[in-house]
Amino acid sequence: MPIETGLTVELDLVVTNIGFKDSQPYEVDYFLENKDGDLVDLKASDKHKPIQKGNKHSTWKKQLPITVELEEGQYQFVAKIRLAKKAVEGNKENNN
Repeated sequence: MPIETGLTVELDLVVTNIGFKDSQPYEVDYFLENKDGDLVDLKASDKHKPIQKGNKHSTWKKQLPITVELEEGQYQFVAKIRLAKKAVEGNKENNN
């Protein structure tokens, strides 16, 4: 199916923790990659809780509306995982 502006695509996603300790909270950002390897940011992201160690996994469905203008061509979806940003504490006076 061609991907074009205005289309909404539903993805089934799975992230597995293959490590020996629980993961940290993480965020997933969504992109399209063209045949030249250029990424098109879909301006969508999700926050997720930590995943337990020992090949535990998290699954979810994601509906992605394609709102960016795309040149004709072939694309594949890319989901990049990164550690969740921690809030910066602005006032440390209330710490005991």
